[in-house]
Amino acid sequence: MYPISSSDRALGDVLVARGVLSLPQLDEAAGLAGMWHVRLGDAILARNWVEPAVYYQAIAFHFQLPFVDLIKDPPDPDLMSLGETESYARKLMIPWKESDGQIIIATAEPGPDLILLARQRWGNAISFAVASKPDIVWAIQASLSDKMTHRAIYELAEQTLDMSAQQVFKPGQVVFGYSVLTVLMLGPALAPVATLVAINVLMSIFYLGNLVFKGILGCVGIHLEFITAAAR
Repeated sequence: MYPISSSDRALGDVLVARGVLSLPQLDEAAGLAGMWHVRLGDAILARNWVEPAVYYQAIAFHFQLPFVDLIKDPPDPDLMSLGETESYARKLMIPWKESDGQIIIATAEPGPDLILLARQRWGNAISFAVASKPDIVWAIQASLSDKMTHRAIYELAEQTLDMSAQQVFKPGQVVFGYSVLTVLMLGPALAPVATLVAINVLMSIFYLGNLVFKGILGCVGIHLEFITAAAR
């Protein structure tokens, strides 16, 4: 059985002392956490013994940090980066608010490792608050949904316009199209016989090319079928 960390054990004692869990429940959760190789909190929440908000309020009390409800008080979307969405979700921490020159980081898993990561990302001018894991996941989706939608629609056009369907026709194609249309409109009036002959020739070439293309596809199909039958 995988042993739980000393931090989880201390948190478990706080939960029992606050009446959130009974001692038998704590012992069972510790056993499940060791068996499943997960955090103690994940085992507790998996058993539905306590509401997530109550559990994370106990975490905030344990670490002497404020508890925030991200549904009622969502994060500032300007502080969040679309490129770090995966990191936010994996580390369960997001930049929540900026106050007095400090960025307040909301996290579901406070601790020394997270403090180190946060300082590497945002510097030393940071403070922390505790939020529930479901709230953080929701906040990431809600705050970055507009940016995700914009990227899905416009990213290709902004990076490589030639590969995007946003630009339907290039300037050269537009000029060529107008030129052909002008010839087709003026041709019958200025030289009707020559225009009809030219159109007839072009249509004949088109249909001949179409016939040749279909013939090539038929030959390729027969050849592939022969190879497949021989392989069997």
